[in-house]
Amino acid sequence: MTMTEFPSETSAAGHRSPGTAVLGILLMGLGVGWLLQRLDIIDLDATLFLPVLLAAIGVALIAGAWDGEHAGLVVFGVVIAIITGLAAVAPSGSFAGGVGERAYAPVAAVDLEAEYHLGLGQLDLDFTALENIGRREVAVRVGAGETRIVVPAGMAVSIDAQVGAGEVILFGQQWSGLDVHERYVSTDYATQPDALRLDVEVAAGKVEVTR
Repeated sequence: MTMTEFPSETSAAGHRSPGTAVLGILLMGLGVGWLLQRLDIIDLDATLFLPVLLAAIGVALIAGAWDGEHAGLVVFGVVIAIITGLAAVAPSGSFAGGVGERAYAPVAAVDLEAEYHLGLGQLDLDFTALENIGRREVAVRVGAGETRIVVPAGMAVSIDAQVGAGEVILFGQQWSGLDVHERYVSTDYATQPDALRLDVEVAAGKVEVTR
């Protein structure tokens, strides 16, 4: 009788991709860094974080080069390389403000900051509770990621939004591509005692302003 041999769990799982191992270490490091950022123990600098991440992806690709293709990792590396390149040529301060998610919802004029910064991630600004603020100017600087801003329904606004590569959406109107620069000004902006001027710059990503 011929015996059919089945691969044991050990032999089936005996080969492990070095690239996969490096990628696992990379993801674990990112997770730990993100956790420490959320706990306000450290403040990640995107201008340092991006090159380290790109180098780690390169090590993972080199380590796994002999055991097959890693298409997903290659695509991820290309995206990070583009963002890193934009960080290198972006104006000073564009990638300041750490990495992760930031959400601000000021409820009074004294809570409204003159500038909001984020290096890499998602920035949410909810200004809907603001009233009687006078004429204020706010600068928003994001290196790479998504920026969502909600302004009060009846407030006069002037918005200057610029994205190096990505998308701008102002009250439903959409523009995308490279060096996108759009402006919106309320018809009563010059005459209202309460008005908000937003100067938004994003190196790569998306800006959306709604009411």
